[in-house]
Amino acid sequence: MMKNLIFIKLSVILFLLILEVKGAKKKATNNVDDENITINDGPENSVLAESAYCNQYVGSKIYLDATKLKQLDANQYISEIFSKNKEITVNSKLDYFIRYSLISKGLCFYEPSEVKELNKFPKFPHRPENGQPYEEIFRYEKTVNCFYYYSQYVHEESRAELNKHRIALNHLNLYMQSLYFFIYDEKLCPYPKEHMKTPFEDKDEVTRNTLIYNSKVTYVIDLNNFYTQLYEQYRIDSNGNMNNYETQLELDTNNYELTNCGYPTEEQKNEYCKTNSDICCPLRHNQNIITLELNKSAVYYGVGVASALIIAGSFFSSKIIKEIQMQENIKKSILNQEKEYQEINKINLQNAYNEGFDPKIQQFNSNSRNLNGTLRNPGRNVGTLPHTDTTLGLNSNSGLTMGGNSLMSLGSSGMTLNSGGSMGRYPPNSFNVTEEYKSSDARDLSLKRGMIVQLIQKFEGGWVMVKDIQTNRQGYAPEYCLALCPYPKGDMKNTHEDETDENICNTRIYNDRVEYINNLNAFYEMLNKTYSDEHPMDLREYETQLELDTRNLELTFCGYPTEAQKKEYCKNNPDDVCCPLKQFQTPYTFEFNKLSAYYGVAVSSALVIVGSFFSARIIKEIQMQETLKKSLFNQGREYQEINNQNLQNAYKEGFDPKIQQFNSNSRNLNGTLRNPGRNVGTLPHTETTLGYSSNSRLTLGNSSGLSLGSSGATLRSGGGSMGRYPPNSFNVIEDYQTSDARDISLKRGMVVQLIQKFDGGWVMVKDIQTNRQGYAPEYCLGNKM
Repeated sequence: MMKNLIFIKLSVILFLLILEVKGAKKKATNNVDDENITINDGPENSVLAESAYCNQYVGSKIYLDATKLKQLDANQYISEIFSKNKEITVNSKLDYFIRYSLISKGLCFYEPSEVKELNKFPKFPHRPENGQPYEEIFRYEKTVNCFYYYSQYVHEESRAELNKHRIALNHLNLYMQSLYFFIYDEKLCPYPKEHMKTPFEDKDEVTRNTLIYNSKVTYVIDLNNFYTQLYEQYRIDSNGNMNNYETQLELDTNNYELTNCGYPTEEQKNEYCKTNSDICCPLRHNQNIITLELNKSAVYYGVGVASALIIAGSFFSSKIIKEIQMQENIKKSILNQEKEYQEINKINLQNAYNEGFDPKIQQFNSNSRNLNGTLRNPGRNVGTLPHTDTTLGLNSNSGLTMGGNSLMSLGSSGMTLNSGGSMGRYPPNSFNVTEEYKSSDARDLSLKRGMIVQLIQKFEGGWVMVKDIQTNRQGYAPEYCLALCPYPKGDMKNTHEDETDENICNTRIYNDRVEYINNLNAFYEMLNKTYSDEHPMDLREYETQLELDTRNLELTFCGYPTEAQKKEYCKNNPDDVCCPLKQFQTPYTFEFNKLSAYYGVAVSSALVIVGSFFSARIIKEIQMQETLKKSLFNQGREYQEINNQNLQNAYKEGFDPKIQQFNSNSRNLNGTLRNPGRNVGTLPHTETTLGYSSNSRLTLGNSSGLSLGSSGATLRSGGGSMGRYPPNSFNVIEDYQTSDARDISLKRGMVVQLIQKFDGGWVMVKDIQTNRQGYAPEYCLGNKM
């Protein structure tokens, strides 16, 4: 009884609200004809302009003359592709007309695939009479055309609001110059073809084209007159100070096209400003804060519809809730039964173990629920392969148990068996079993960890139909047993960890996943509706703008986390809109903070003083080191000259470097020539494998002596890898005779290890045969080994 009373009260309230809405609607309706016009509170016989294209007027209430707007119906010559399946309201009719103004007026005629807005045309030739020819696009096209056409169709009571968006004469002049070269070029602004709609369809081709040409001339003259009219008006309003007045109009940062120097994109502006220091170059767009007024009629509609939905929703919600409760009770009953089955199976399995059940040689017969009565030896080993040579390719995580020469069981990850064919390769949609499941129904399939099954079908509630790829037996099993998206194990934290039963916990997690997917679908539908409502005329263009947000790194990477993945994707999908994108770093503007400035100046001053003190000490130390190095290098140069002279004298006295060796412990060259006690590089007399390049020099002194030439030889003898050079080893290409105990003598063909390089052409090296270190000139070293 109480429910019926509440329902009656809500119905009465809804009826009263509907009556109130009807009364409000009559008061709010304008005295315009029965066209599809948005209700507004503006002047009589007016229409509130919708400015999707002329977006510099967004936030301004500009009312258009409804009578004048009717004239547009007979004067639009836009291709069908722009009006097909679209409802153009009176409020947006002028904005739509301006978007394709030269086509709308019947001045230029294009095929449907060629139609575009004026500022989307590429650069075209400009040939001034007294100047250098150049190429440029339409600049300030939107700013000029919007103000020009709005001035013709604006309601007189809104003209003051429109004049807040006056255009600069300089911008109008630039647009008129481009228009002059564009509109008279038949390639850029072509005449109509036979199948096209024109203002003069009843005329022959010559007459029709002549009349269209005259229309072009008239349009240019009208713009000239508009320029003159604005000039006179600005001269009066500025009290003769035209320059300042014109500059203020050019600095309107609320107009995106003005801040872009007349170009449609910021990239084109940046390219222009590289070579031009125009007044527009430092401008940044100022986003207007749009304030919305509450519309009472919308409130009435909203309250009425909401009340109706609440009443209807309450009735259906009660039925749906009751149905949900029934489903929950059924699920609980099934889960309780499953729990009982699991407990019985555990008891039966334990009894089987007690009676001698061995899982290595036994197999469960899934056709019966009596576990103890169905234990038997398998008819054939699962996974038995022919006794042939088999190559196994498996990763380090694979589990592989060899029962004999041919018995094999698969572990936690898959393997590919290559034996004459493609044995062991899993069928499509195969998954690894990660959780055991004991069948309690003839329709189910028992699963063990490590099994490989093929997924046949998924069902709601967390159940799947699978097939054992070894026995080809099919049956139902819980989805959490497959390694798709793992369920929690052991002590893992989860949102349902208070549930002790593992099956119930996993079922609830599955329901959470379903809810998450449903929420994503609802979010998609909400965004789709929002975008469609906000951009009914240019939804695709708006969507493209969202895809081209170069401030988002993921968008510039085509949704991938790294640029390498994007490049791999774009190899096969070069036409994707994201492939040419590069990330744009958003400039940040910071307000000046005096307190931070004081701190910054103080800290930087202190750092400059301290840094200057230590810098002076460091510079002085560096100068001392440089002076010392120069002194050492000069001494080294003198030593080198003396050594060269001594070496020349030694050659004259019969010195032969092939059989003589210099004793570096003495500076007396003539008194230290002797035969070496042992050839460098002598190896034991064993079988040796030599690996050397074609440039190697290999000299054998006797049956076991070996000296290395200009390239290295890798010697493998018995159990070691002899002759392999250490890192940073170089071949000596010039002899050097030491004249100082700190130096090391070098001979052509030696192999030394570079320890350190110094300025002035000196290096520290180590003889890899004697391990002796010392200084030597860098020019003595050749190729790296």
